[in-house]
Amino acid sequence: MPGNTAEIKLEDALLKAFSLESMNRMLRRQLGIILEQELDVHRGTKYIFGDLVQLSVEQGWRDDLVRGALADNSKNPSLLKAARVLGISTPEKPIDAPAGSIAVADLDRVRLEKVARERGVTIRFEAYAGRLQALAHQMCLIEIPAGTGIGTGWLVAPDLMLTNYHVVKEVHESKVAAADVTCRFDYFADGAGGVAVGLVGQWLEDWSPYAMADERADAPDPTIDELDYALIRLARAVGDEDVAGSQRGWVEIQATPPAVLAEDLVMVPQFPGGRSLELSFGMTLEYNKSGTRLRYSANTEEGASGSPAMTMGLEPFGLHHAGGPGRGQKYNQCVPLRLIIQRMIKDKAPQFWRP
Repeated sequence: MPGNTAEIKLEDALLKAFSLESMNRMLRRQLGIILEQELDVHRGTKYIFGDLVQLSVEQGWRDDLVRGALADNSKNPSLLKAARVLGISTPEKPIDAPAGSIAVADLDRVRLEKVARERGVTIRFEAYAGRLQALAHQMCLIEIPAGTGIGTGWLVAPDLMLTNYHVVKEVHESKVAAADVTCRFDYFADGAGGVAVGLVGQWLEDWSPYAMADERADAPDPTIDELDYALIRLARAVGDEDVAGSQRGWVEIQATPPAVLAEDLVMVPQFPGGRSLELSFGMTLEYNKSGTRLRYSANTEEGASGSPAMTMGLEPFGLHHAGGPGRGQKYNQCVPLRLIIQRMIKDKAPQFWRP
């Protein structure tokens, strides 16, 4: 249960603003969080909301819970008051400046700066460049057969790689031999170089199929058992190997990846069209109704399947896997990493995430 006065006020505000059903809808729509996956929902609503606030505090997304609630119910006085008590900024009313006091251009600049700081990130350039360079060495082009790039993978442990299931589906179904799969690291020049790594004999550690909705716009939403991922064991621990005098390493993933809201910036590093590594940037748009897919405006091409979807702070929050299934749906989307880890825990997959 919430432990301090501000969090108790937040619990009370949520109870006044939402029923259990509407809270469940809000969490899926705004934060991609499925309540029954996180908490025991067979208790009273007050206990569930109390547990939800406590969970958000423990996992570091309390403020995002408030922002999501306000995005869904922006005029609720209890929510607005709770936000003020917690020091969370809310959308401001237009400012009418007295004549001659502030130039219009200056007023616009102040407004823009306030918006930019709300969920922005600032990192020292040198440190950021170093992290990007490290990430580049932890990603690979997946070739089936060698020389034909069809997807993207990324190390999550010394010899474990994450990608989409649909990238390796034919290998799993024995339509293509595992020996024909090449994971090419350090691929920075089109058609040249790279470090080739194959798969171990028992290569597929855990997986989940994609959904009919990923191919057809008229199909039901994907379920929590249709997450389109494959956890793959490589033939050697390439993450422990040296690259330019230091360990290659791997992408560290938290058991509870960062919460992502609409209009957050997103970055998708990828090997599009089998070309060397590229970066695409965009903005998150919305979750689907079931909270099992997150849509965004970052551009991707065939070959990007399996890429990490990352915050601008280089924190992975999703596994990119497809574009909108219909021609009129101009967005790309990822599977929330939070759901993937929850399923892996259930499947007793090898643990690579940090608690």
